[in-house]
Order: sequence, then structure tokens, then C-alpha cells
Amino acid sequence: MWSRLNSLTGTIVVWVSCLSATAGIATAGQAPVMLSIAFTGDSQIGSSSWLETRAQNPSSANIPQLRQTLMDITNQPNRPRLFLFLGDLVVAELPDEGQAMSVQLESWQQYYRSFSHPQGIRLLPVAGNHEIDISTIHGAPEEPYTYAYDVWLDWIARYGYDHHAGNGPRPRGSNPDKLVRDESRMTFSFNLQSIHFVVINTDTLSTEIDPSTNKPYPGWIPINWVERDLADAKRNRGISAIIVIGHRFIEPPAYDDSPDEKSILNDAAHPFASRLAADLRGNHKVKAYLCCHAHSWDAMRLQHGRGVWQIIAGDAGAPLAAGWQPDGGVYYGYSLLDIYADGKMVVRGFGRALPPPPQKFYEGEPVAPQPARLMERIVISYGW
Repeated sequence: MWSRLNSLTGTIVVWVSCLSATAGIATAGQAPVMLSIAFTGDSQIGSSSWLETRAQNPSSANIPQLRQTLMDITNQPNRPRLFLFLGDLVVAELPDEGQAMSVQLESWQQYYRSFSHPQGIRLLPVAGNHEIDISTIHGAPEEPYTYAYDVWLDWIARYGYDHHAGNGPRPRGSNPDKLVRDESRMTFSFNLQSIHFVVINTDTLSTEIDPSTNKPYPGWIPINWVERDLADAKRNRGISAIIVIGHRFIEPPAYDDSPDEKSILNDAAHPFASRLAADLRGNHKVKAYLCCHAHSWDAMRLQHGRGVWQIIAGDAGAPLAAGWQPDGGVYYGYSLLDIYADGKMVVRGFGRALPPPPQKFYEGEPVAPQPARLMERIVISYGW
């Protein structure tokens, strides 16, 4: 275990390595866990790997890692109430009318249902760029497109994954967020006990066209609706804390090689990422922004260490970011957000080593994934 002093904030960030998965059980004098949330994202194995293996694995996901993560979550002493999958479940992004993504999502669902997972943990999948965008040529700019919306919305409705959705923005009146279609099940909010959760579609289809590409902007968010929802939750005395959730990050990790095209849209005309970061910082109830998109695990305070915590948990099973080099080596896994009755909130990241070469990262044999161990621990709130 080691710690470092954040010179900008004066806070101590404690990183814990190679501890057992049972760490975090309440001890004498510690408040009980009121609510536990599991989260991870980015399980798609990449288009080239999927094309090589689609006959054996039409899901396009890293199935061995997903299976082991579900087993690990099941074995947690404080059983999570919710399992947030933060996007990029599948590869998709193909120039069809959603047929390939539909096959991939159905196969993902079949695998998920075949795994051992306990009653009482509700899955909430969030759409990522791979579920919403299209890229007609490898390396071409992504753009949200309507066929992907139709497939995604049908899939989450069929399996009840839209249970918490429905109160989000619609293109009504002056339509300040310039929405093309009903977004009420893509961006939405809900409460669990006294905690308010805000889910943001970070690739919202907009009527605004990027003049440089003549296509809709990737990374668009319905910022006006989000701001109103955050303000309402701030005024609500029944809400103790707010957790914001999306796929794309607001600010890139230090090792990201192309931050401008991967983050939430942030340019002179549409400074959405900067605006959202300021909104979160200005709301004392907001404790964290949970996201992925970068294939890694990272924790940072936004706005040069003065803002809320951004937790990137993109370690579900996609090819890992080349620049991510944590102490002890890279890993796949998941994270837990534990909210204690006294308002303390702790994020713990659990990880497991990749299979040794020449075994590929998405193969489950001859060396099977092992149970994940505690790798990171961040206190994001010390009380209400």
C-alpha cells in the first residue's frame, strides 16, 4: 500500500494493491454499507478480433472476463444492488441498418443469462459509442445514427434494462438541446434510497451538424436537460448525494493519446465537457462521475484537482490502452461504489492479470481468468 499527496488539493489519495476481494467488510465502529453499486465498461474485443472469432463468439465481447467478473460480483460480501455496464458491450459500428449489432447484443444477452448471477442485482447497461455510432471506414470519424438507436432501445426494453429510464429529454418546444428524437430512455435520472443517479447518453443524436465533417457531432450531450435535473436534485431535501454516469470521459487520463476525439464534445461552439465539469463542481451533492471509454482504470479530480472525482472503469475486457501502465501491471476487472450510512463513499477497483502470451487477451483457456483482487481504493466522500 502507498499514498500520494495531491499538491493541488492537499488531499491524500490512498492506493491499495494486491489485497483480498473481501477487503471493505464493515468493522467495529464503522457505519454499515447502505448501498453498493458494481460498475465496469468496454468489453468489446475490437472489430478485427471479432471478425476472426465471430463464428465461435458472435457477441464480439470478452466472454471469459465477463463471466469471471459476474462470479466475482456475486461473491462480494456486500451484494451490489445495481450492476452498471458503462457502454461498449459490443463492437457494432458497422454500416448496415443495425443487423450486426442486433446479433451481437442478442448473443451478449444469451451469455449473460447463462452465467451464474444472484437475484437482486439489476443490470443497467449504458449505451457507448460502439452502440450508438457508425464509422463507415476504419479510422473515419464516428457519428451517431438512428438505426443503432432503434436496435438499442428495442434490446433494453425486451430484457427490462430500461427499468429506471423514461424521464429524460424530448425534442419539445424550443428544443434547446437540439435533439433529433425522444431521448427519455437514453439520458435519464432515478433515485435509489437517497442517492440520485443521472445517466447521460454521451453520443446523443443532434440536429447540429459539424461543418468540418458535414455529419452529426460525436460526443454530444443534452446539457440543458442535465443541468436542470442536477439543479432539481440539489434543491430536493430528500436527496443526499448525486452520482453521474456516462460512457465518454469528461477529461482524458494523462496517458490518453487522442483526448479531443474521445471525450465529451468540447470545442469553442459547444464547450459541453467544460460546462458539465463546472456544473458538477458547483453542486455540493455531486460526488463522482463514473465512465469508461478509455480501456483502463483511472481516478482523478476534474478541473486540475479542484472538481469532483472522475472514475474511469474501462477494464471489462477490451484491448487495453497502450499508455496505461499501473504499478503491478495491467489488468481486467470491475469496480464497486460502496455508500455507507454516514455518507462516506468509497470506490474500489478489482483486477486480474491478463492471460500469458501466446494466449490472446479474450481467450479463456488454457489459462482461465482468476478471481479479481483489490487494486485501487479511493474515498470520494467522507460524509453527507
